[in-house]
Amino acid sequence: TDVNLKEPDPFPKFGFPYKIIPDSVTQSANPLFLQYGADSVISRARTTINVNAVYRPFQWLSLSADGSYDRGDLRQTNYVGRGTPTVNNGALTSHAGRLYFETDITDGYRMTGTASVTKALGGLTIRLSERGEVNRESNPLVTATGTDFATEGVKAMSQARTKASTSSFTDRRSVGAITNLGLSYNEKYIGDFLLRREGNSLFGRANRWNSFGRASAAWVMSEEGWFPFESFNTFKLRYSYGVTGLSPDFNHQYEAMSSDGTGGITRQTLGNANISPTFTKEEELGIDLSYKSRLSGSIVYVRNASRDVFVAIPALAVSGYQTVRENIATLTGNITELTIQGQILNNPRGLQWTALIVADKSNNYIKKFGRTCFDDGIQYKCENSRLSEMWGNRLVRDKSQLHPRHANSQSLFEMNDEGYVVAVGRGNTWRDGVAKNLWGTTVTVDGTAYPWGRPILERDANNQLTYQKIGDSMADLNFGINNTFRYKDVRLYFQVAGQIGGDVYSRTNQRFYQSGDHQAVDQFGRAEELKKPVGYYNALTGNSNTIYLQNFVESATYASLNEFLLGYTFDSRKFGILKKIGMDRLNVDLVGRNLYIASKYTGLNVRGGSSTSRIDDTGYPLTRTWSGVVTLTF
Repeated sequence: TDVNLKEPDPFPKFGFPYKIIPDSVTQSANPLFLQYGADSVISRARTTINVNAVYRPFQWLSLSADGSYDRGDLRQTNYVGRGTPTVNNGALTSHAGRLYFETDITDGYRMTGTASVTKALGGLTIRLSERGEVNRESNPLVTATGTDFATEGVKAMSQARTKASTSSFTDRRSVGAITNLGLSYNEKYIGDFLLRREGNSLFGRANRWNSFGRASAAWVMSEEGWFPFESFNTFKLRYSYGVTGLSPDFNHQYEAMSSDGTGGITRQTLGNANISPTFTKEEELGIDLSYKSRLSGSIVYVRNASRDVFVAIPALAVSGYQTVRENIATLTGNITELTIQGQILNNPRGLQWTALIVADKSNNYIKKFGRTCFDDGIQYKCENSRLSEMWGNRLVRDKSQLHPRHANSQSLFEMNDEGYVVAVGRGNTWRDGVAKNLWGTTVTVDGTAYPWGRPILERDANNQLTYQKIGDSMADLNFGINNTFRYKDVRLYFQVAGQIGGDVYSRTNQRFYQSGDHQAVDQFGRAEELKKPVGYYNALTGNSNTIYLQNFVESATYASLNEFLLGYTFDSRKFGILKKIGMDRLNVDLVGRNLYIASKYTGLNVRGGSSTSRIDDTGYPLTRTWSGVVTLTF
């Protein structure tokens, strides 16, 4: 449930006008109070320089050069003085004092030089370009933290009895050469070829240089004399094949160790000095068409395969490290995309309506993993498993899911009104909790004690929690619809997007049940036989926020009104006052974003997470915004 952070406190403390602990259940401090008692300053600066030059010594030759410099500075200070009131486990106490400094700098440059040749030989047009580029980016970071201050009111690190500091420095460099050849014969047969040779400091020593490329071809069939469908302005077939790369993280090459500040060293990750980029091969086959200059569309099928994917595996015991990153996995996938755009109404003096529809369907899975399978949060990493699958545990919803030892005692269990099998004991029903004062008692069945009336986690014959697929976040279809209407000087635009199918995991509901904040916990107005204690709802979470349960998997189907625009144009030909002040026209627009979501989802954000890890985890959805835009044209 939401909490009013600005709820007035009838008895204000320390000059703070609002309740310091606005939620009596969670006992968390009001974040406004945390800011009220802290001195927090964040300073940012950005410096950018861009230079470019173009020279054409001949009509067929073009030379260009670009240079850019970008520097970002972040300095942060956070100070809480000794004696400042703070909240600890729901009680007001005095803070021991804390001072935090951070300096974070990002500094980089990029330089490119390009030579382009364009030549026409009859019906053949040739475009050849050669480009070289150099990139560098460094990032020094220093932090210092002091706690347990000796003196009140003195903002100095020297007053801290306990001090800690961290520092890091990353330096990334890359050099590349790109050759691009474009061919077009009578604008009917089109080819494009690209080769990139790159040296990158993120690649391991043995794989410092790598090659990537692309080849594509298109045939504009509508330009052929024999093409039978004259109503099609464009009918084009196209195919492309390419190889791209994904760079390793900066720390994948290097040994990672930590120190406890007293000289003790702990080895963590063994660096892989020969790590290579991940290579992704992609094939794309598409059809582009336009019909009577009013309707256009495309359908595209893409197939891809990524090899040498980075996977953390256990390091050799003799090394003393825990894990090492290796290029051992292979991922495959495909996607089908559809785009349709058209002028539904086209009356120059009346209503005009243009619509755009996009849709796609994708799939991916792990073809090769190269190590033992393991659970990684809600994902199960194993060969032939989909990246979008959700894995976890589940509560018993059918008596057949009870432990095998209860095969002859299932009469001591019943399914309650919420669909969960619960232990009730002999002579009781799930409705007797209040009437017989059974809540808080236990029922022993075949030597196993169960809390009366509470949901039960499913276990196997070895009494281990069953681990299985509980959902899949991949949508059956993603879609988007744009509509633009114009009537004289009035314009209307709105965009709807969403998905059909797929699941989302509601970690927010799980947390609210665990803390007792979910609205279902409120039993006001419920019949006595249906009332349940807070402990019942805690059991719905498995009494934990660290496991994933099937009962918190919900449908991710939704449709959202992402954007809405209503505008009017004041033209000087109609409004003479505009011409008098030298203005040609005045546009006034009202713009709304993230206005409405239609969904049966019961959590906070049905769009939470990503397509391969769809978890709604306490973060609020995108906020609804309204803005006005005025554009003056002179």
